Amino acid sequence: MTVPTPERLPWDSNFLGFPVARLRATTLNAAALRTVLAACRAADIRLLYLSADPADAVTAAAARSLDLPLADHRLTFEKPLPGNGLQPLPAGDFALRRVVAGSAALEALALQSGAYSRFRRDPRFAPDVFPRLYGQWLRAALAGANGQRVWTAEAGGEVLALLVSRAAPPVFTLELLAVAVAARGQGLGWQMLEASQRQAGIAGCSSLRLVTQADNLPADRLYRRFGFAVVGEEHLYHCWL
Repeated sequence: MTVPTPERLPWDSNFLGFPVARLRATTLNAAALRTVLAACRAADIRLLYLSADPADAVTAAAARSLDLPLADHRLTFEKPLPGNGLQPLPAGDFALRRVVAGSAALEALALQSGAYSRFRRDPRFAPDVFPRLYGQWLRAALAGANGQRVWTAEAGGEVLALLVSRAAPPVFTLELLAVAVAARGQGLGWQMLEASQRQAGIAGCSSLRLVTQADNLPADRLYRRFGFAVVGEEHLYHCWL
């Protein structure tokens, strides 16, 4: 078996403060995985993200044999837009608007959107990694980096929901989506998806896309009810060295 070479990740390495790499595995048996990890140690890599297809039983067995924790089961959802996407918005009690300035409420919602993030759930990361990562993500989006936009749903001067999106026709990606705890159970998540659909149409996109964790069952149910379908799955293992 040819042993694949991991790809170094400069951004992750700089952010985390130590060398990080990624390997997309295909039928990687235990012996080959040990060889990969030994090579990573020799190269002073401290963390390897091992990516595998959930249907790849060989790699899954190798990861289990080496006690590698499954850090994330990622689901990619996609939904084609009906017509040109410019559907009438449902009557709601909030105003959707784009924002370019940060606030404590936005930061709190950004952290809520990452409740199932592997950077939050893996105890090997320093406690500040998750909030720094999502804070940086929000600030970049507020600045409009790479076509990102930040939207809020507000009522009575209170921020009830957050959406970070990126339009890259033909795809409109929902990067972060969160509803304030006090506003949940009122259909606001659905209305945010409706509003996203309209913004996608305005941006000339023909489909919506988002990535979430399989463990996030409330989000999974919402997206499927709204018409999203799973178009990709990925298992991510954190190999700490």
